[in-house]
Amino acid sequence: MIKQSVILILMVIDGTLAYPYIKIAFKLRIIQSLAQILLRQNK
Repeated sequence: MIKQSVILILMVIDGTLAYPYIKIAFKLRIIQSLAQILLRQNK
């Protein structure tokens, strides 16, 4: 809970800097989940 609020505060302070990193992290997460689905199908 504390960590999340600190991250939110930092995002508000410099949202323009943090936003691209959030987008990249989100894309990586989607790619990772898709890769896991493909691996399951191959097995």
